[in-house]
Amino acid sequence: MSGSTSILDLIAAAQAAKEVTANALFDAGSPAVLYGRRASTTTALTWGYYGGMLNISGTPTAVANGTLVLTASTTNYVVANRTTGVVSVSTATTNWNNVAVYMRLYAIATGASTVTSYTDHRAFLIHDLDFALGVAAGNAVQVDQAVTAWTRAATTTLGTTLNGTLSDTGTTIGAFNGIAGLTYHCRASGAGIITHGAGLNIIQGATSITTAANDTFRVYMLTATTCILFDYVPAKQWRTKAGIITRDISAASGTVSTTGINFRPRSATFLATINGTVVSSHGISNGVENINSYVGYVATWCAADAVNCITIIPAGGSYVVATATMDADGFSLVWVKTGTPTGTLSISYFLREE
Repeated sequence: MSGSTSILDLIAAAQAAKEVTANALFDAGSPAVLYGRRASTTTALTWGYYGGMLNISGTPTAVANGTLVLTASTTNYVVANRTTGVVSVSTATTNWNNVAVYMRLYAIATGASTVTSYTDHRAFLIHDLDFALGVAAGNAVQVDQAVTAWTRAATTTLGTTLNGTLSDTGTTIGAFNGIAGLTYHCRASGAGIITHGAGLNIIQGATSITTAANDTFRVYMLTATTCILFDYVPAKQWRTKAGIITRDISAASGTVSTTGINFRPRSATFLATINGTVVSSHGISNGVENINSYVGYVATWCAADAVNCITIIPAGGSYVVATATMDADGFSLVWVKTGTPTGTLSISYFLREE
């Protein structure tokens, strides 16, 4: 029934061929009887069940009607394999409790020669929804999901918990294993490569990624061994780096690069001095805009410069940075020499990736 007004073709008391209408209704509702008890083939310690169509990893798969032989005087646990649809029975609860691999069907109590009672557990469609979304069956109440520590390996197994952290081992991941049809939410604990390939399709950029601590992403399992990685979000890490470099200001104009920073700076602060003199410059650059304040070799030559990020005015000329670029692994300074300045410049830098 869909409500007080039914959309079904119901049987009328006065109609002829009631069995035709009934059978048509049974046919339309047949997906609901998949794995259900088949009374006509259930007798003594033989349990009969109906087949039907089962969606396995997106492929409709036919399951035939079948029978099982039960064990006398105990509880028999009937399950179906999620990836094959095959039905099996056991008196042990190993498969029964392995809901990642098996769907629970029936718990059957037997006597010496017959079935004495049985409980239908075929809420596997609702169970799968609970399993994937984390809601309480029948109540549609959101519940917290446990967070598992997944071990980073060449083939990383995600298991039955949908939320987890990826260990900081640095191992390159070439594949994820999990449950077909589920989406896993992952947070990286540290650095490591995840390799893009046929069985591990990284949607963003279709290229391998290198994770850092607190990067997040999701993995949708197409099958138990193939997946799509998507929604990759690098953590906001706001890394910084400080250091000192030197420059002989008698050298010709040219570009000097500093590497080994391990990130692309967004901005840089420079404090440049010639030791033992008052000559100094304090500047800032973001790779596009430059500004600095400087003191020349005569102490009263103090000024602001809105063009260069480093301005050095010693006796004999000038030495300035007209352009600073923020590179993938550091920065580059384009020095411009005027006249014949001399001395060794010490440049303290502070880089930010914010």
